[in-house]
Amino acid sequence: MITTIRPTRSRDARAEARMRLARGLGLLGLTAGAISLFQTVGHIADPAYLIPRLDDGSQHVQYHMARESLVSVAAFTVILLGLFTGPAARTAQLWRTLLAAVLGYVAAMWSGIAAAGTAAPNIMALTVHMVSSAGLLCATFVARPGFRAAAR
Repeated sequence: MITTIRPTRSRDARAEARMRLARGLGLLGLTAGAISLFQTVGHIADPAYLIPRLDDGSQHVQYHMARESLVSVAAFTVILLGLFTGPAARTAQLWRTLLAAVLGYVAAMWSGIAAAGTAAPNIMALTVHMVSSAGLLCATFVARPGFRAAAR
């Protein structure tokens, strides 16, 4: 029986092609997510989001928007680091870190369903949430073989 082994360069080329696709999908997801992030940041100083009789203070909702914005920036940073790291640094642990950042960000984006009974306040926001979630989740799983290859 004759066994052939594919050259490493071919496997590496496929892994890099998948990473390019993953980066594109990730950037699409992050760009859509940035639209949502900028909306949230804009609400921080919006007096319409003050709740005068709130026991925790009238600006408590705005505090949560500021906190959400900063956590989102941190998630974006981890996602970018995961997708744009070089082949030598693509470990299984880094992929799991990327997955955790993506799942946390996406779960937070859809948390309105449980908290307020709606996924988004309007169709534009819903579209942004869907594009961001799909782009980031697809990017993470398209990239996975590139992280496995580096771990070998």
